Amino acid sequence: MRYDFTRTQKMAVGYAIYTGGRQHLDGDYNQTKTTSQQARIEYQQLFAGHFQVSTQLIHDFDVKSGYKKDTGLNLRLLYLF
Repeated sequence: MRYDFTRTQKMAVGYAIYTGGRQHLDGDYNQTKTTSQQARIEYQQLFAGHFQVSTQLIHDFDVKSGYKKDTGLNLRLLYLF
């Protein structure tokens, strides 16, 4: 879901489920599969019509057979041309 405060300011919340990664050993499935669920909130700001800064706060939960990122912060600078 995303809400546009103005044309240059946006806020979003999201939820994702990642599944897959069945593991095999010597060709036999060993009953292990990677799954995770993730919630995130994001803020985007556009500057001078060409630069976008995006900040995203992430929290993984219910992770099975994978790396759990308790809390993460992603920053992105994008130049639009």
